[in-house]
Amino acid sequence: MQSTIHPRRNLLGFCQRIPKLPWHGAVLFFAVSMIAGPALLAQTTSTIEGTLTDRQGLLISGAEVTVTADTLAVSRKTITDTNGNYQITALPAGIYSLTLSHAGFSTHVLRDLEITLNRTFRFNVSLEVGTVQQRVEVYAEAQPSFLPRSSTCLSTAGITWI
Repeated sequence: MQSTIHPRRNLLGFCQRIPKLPWHGAVLFFAVSMIAGPALLAQTTSTIEGTLTDRQGLLISGAEVTVTADTLAVSRKTITDTNGNYQITALPAGIYSLTLSHAGFSTHVLRDLEITLNRTFRFNVSLEVGTVQQRVEVYAEAQPSFLPRSSTCLSTAGITWI
Protein backbone atom coordinates (compact mmCIF):
# COMPACT_ATOMS: atom_id res chain seq x y z
CA MET A 1 0.00 0.00 0.00
CA GLN A 2 1.41 3.29 -1.05
CA SER A 3 0.70 6.48 0.91
CA THR A 4 -0.43 9.53 -0.93
CA ILE A 5 0.92 12.98 -0.05
CA HIS A 6 -1.18 16.06 -0.46
CA PRO A 7 0.48 18.11 -3.21
CA ARG A 8 0.76 21.29 -1.07
CA ARG A 9 1.91 19.68 2.17
CA ASN A 10 4.90 17.56 3.07
CA LEU A 11 4.89 14.46 5.27
CA LEU A 12 4.72 16.50 8.52
CA GLY A 13 1.77 18.56 7.32
CA PHE A 14 3.65 21.80 6.75
CA CYS A 15 3.21 23.91 3.68
CA GLN A 16 6.01 23.55 1.19
CA ARG A 17 5.72 26.97 -0.33
CA ILE A 18 5.07 30.32 1.24
CA PRO A 19 2.69 32.56 -0.68
CA LYS A 20 4.12 35.85 -1.82
CA LEU A 21 2.75 39.06 -0.35
CA PRO A 22 1.12 40.99 -3.18
CA TRP A 23 2.12 44.65 -3.64
CA HIS A 24 -1.25 45.88 -2.35
CA GLY A 25 -0.64 43.91 0.86
CA ALA A 26 2.62 45.81 1.36
CA VAL A 27 0.83 49.11 0.78
CA LEU A 28 -1.86 48.12 3.30
CA PHE A 29 0.81 47.19 5.87
CA PHE A 30 2.52 50.57 5.35
CA ALA A 31 -0.78 52.47 5.70
CA VAL A 32 -1.72 50.64 8.90
CA SER A 33 1.72 51.28 10.41
CA MET A 34 1.43 55.00 9.58
CA ILE A 35 -1.97 55.18 11.28
CA ALA A 36 -0.90 53.14 14.31
CA GLY A 37 2.41 55.02 14.68
CA PRO A 38 0.96 58.14 16.35
CA ALA A 39 -1.04 55.95 18.76
CA LEU A 40 2.19 54.30 19.88
CA LEU A 41 3.81 57.71 20.25
CA ALA A 42 0.93 58.93 22.42
CA GLN A 43 1.72 56.24 24.99
CA THR A 44 5.10 57.77 25.84
CA THR A 45 4.39 61.50 25.57
CA SER A 46 1.93 64.09 26.85
CA THR A 47 0.06 67.16 25.65
CA ILE A 48 -0.24 70.70 26.99
CA GLU A 49 -3.31 72.64 25.89
CA GLY A 50 -5.48 75.47 27.06
CA THR A 51 -7.33 78.69 26.29
CA LEU A 52 -5.96 82.21 26.54
CA THR A 53 -8.28 85.06 27.57
CA ASP A 54 -8.04 88.57 28.95
CA ARG A 55 -9.36 89.54 32.41
CA GLN A 56 -12.87 90.17 30.98
CA GLY A 57 -12.96 86.65 29.55
CA LEU A 58 -12.50 87.69 25.91
CA LEU A 59 -10.51 85.23 23.81
CA ILE A 60 -7.01 86.21 22.69
CA SER A 61 -6.05 84.91 19.25
CA GLY A 62 -2.61 85.12 17.68
CA ALA A 63 -0.73 84.92 21.00
CA GLU A 64 2.61 83.14 21.15
CA VAL A 65 2.79 80.06 23.39
CA THR A 66 6.19 78.55 24.16
CA VAL A 67 6.94 75.46 26.22
CA THR A 68 10.53 74.71 27.24
CA ALA A 69 12.33 72.05 29.26
CA ASP A 70 15.94 73.06 29.79
CA THR A 71 17.01 69.66 31.16
CA LEU A 72 15.54 67.87 28.12
CA ALA A 73 16.62 70.50 25.58
CA VAL A 74 13.00 70.73 24.36
CA SER A 75 11.48 73.98 23.12
CA ARG A 76 8.25 74.20 21.14
CA LYS A 77 6.18 77.17 19.99
CA THR A 78 2.66 77.61 18.71
CA ILE A 79 0.14 80.40 18.16
CA THR A 80 -3.36 80.51 19.65
CA ASP A 81 -6.17 80.04 17.14
CA THR A 82 -9.18 82.34 16.61
CA ASN A 83 -10.85 80.82 19.70
CA GLY A 84 -7.80 81.46 21.89
CA ASN A 85 -6.95 77.75 22.03
CA TYR A 86 -3.47 76.26 21.85
CA GLN A 87 -2.10 72.72 21.89
CA ILE A 88 1.44 71.37 22.02
CA THR A 89 1.72 67.60 21.59
CA ALA A 90 4.37 64.86 21.84
CA LEU A 91 6.10 66.22 24.94
CA PRO A 92 8.29 63.75 26.83
CA ALA A 93 7.97 63.61 30.62
CA GLY A 94 9.89 66.33 32.45
CA ILE A 95 9.81 69.73 34.14
CA TYR A 96 8.59 72.52 31.82
CA SER A 97 8.04 76.26 31.67
CA LEU A 98 5.07 77.63 29.73
CA THR A 99 5.27 81.20 28.42
CA LEU A 100 2.23 83.00 26.97
CA SER A 101 2.56 86.44 25.38
CA HIS A 102 0.73 88.83 23.08
CA ALA A 103 1.31 92.44 22.08
CA GLY A 104 -0.49 94.81 24.47
CA PHE A 105 -0.58 92.26 27.29
CA SER A 106 1.86 91.32 30.01
CA THR A 107 3.75 88.07 29.50
CA HIS A 108 2.60 85.19 31.72
CA VAL A 109 5.07 82.43 32.67
CA LEU A 110 4.21 79.17 34.43
CA ARG A 111 7.35 77.50 35.78
CA ASP A 112 8.22 74.09 37.23
CA LEU A 113 5.33 72.25 35.58
CA GLU A 114 5.78 68.51 36.08
CA ILE A 115 4.55 66.78 32.94
CA THR A 116 4.06 63.02 33.32
CA LEU A 117 3.54 60.37 30.65
CA ASN A 118 0.39 59.84 28.61
CA ARG A 119 -1.58 62.78 30.03
CA THR A 120 -3.23 65.92 28.74
CA PHE A 121 -2.55 68.98 30.89
CA ARG A 122 -4.82 72.00 30.49
CA PHE A 123 -3.61 75.49 31.43
CA ASN A 124 -6.25 78.19 30.93
CA VAL A 125 -4.57 81.56 31.42
CA SER A 126 -5.87 85.13 31.64
CA LEU A 127 -3.48 87.86 30.53
CA GLU A 128 -3.54 91.35 31.98
CA VAL A 129 -3.38 94.43 29.80
CA GLY A 130 0.12 95.85 30.09
CA THR A 131 3.30 96.68 28.29
CA VAL A 132 5.67 94.20 26.71
CA GLN A 133 8.18 94.63 29.56
CA GLN A 134 5.73 93.41 32.22
CA ARG A 135 6.03 89.76 33.11
CA VAL A 136 3.97 87.59 35.48
CA GLU A 137 5.68 84.43 36.73
CA VAL A 138 3.86 81.62 38.51
CA TYR A 139 5.72 78.70 40.08
CA ALA A 140 3.86 75.40 40.23
CA GLU A 141 3.46 73.84 43.65
CA ALA A 142 4.31 70.21 44.24
CA GLN A 143 1.88 68.07 42.33
CA PRO A 144 0.72 64.64 43.48
CA SER A 145 2.56 61.77 41.81
CA PHE A 146 -0.75 60.13 40.93
CA LEU A 147 -3.30 62.19 39.08
CA PRO A 148 -6.84 60.85 38.86
CA ARG A 149 -8.35 60.29 35.42
CA SER A 150 -11.15 62.75 36.16
CA SER A 151 -10.45 66.44 35.76
CA THR A 152 -9.18 68.31 38.80
CA CYS A 153 -9.17 72.09 38.64
CA LEU A 154 -6.97 74.46 40.62
CA SER A 155 -8.87 77.72 40.71
CA THR A 156 -5.93 79.92 41.75
CA ALA A 157 -4.01 79.48 38.52
CA GLY A 158 -6.71 78.19 36.22
CA ILE A 159 -4.88 74.90 35.75
CA THR A 160 -6.70 71.65 34.95
CA TRP A 161 -5.18 68.18 34.86
CA ILE A 162 -7.00 65.60 32.77
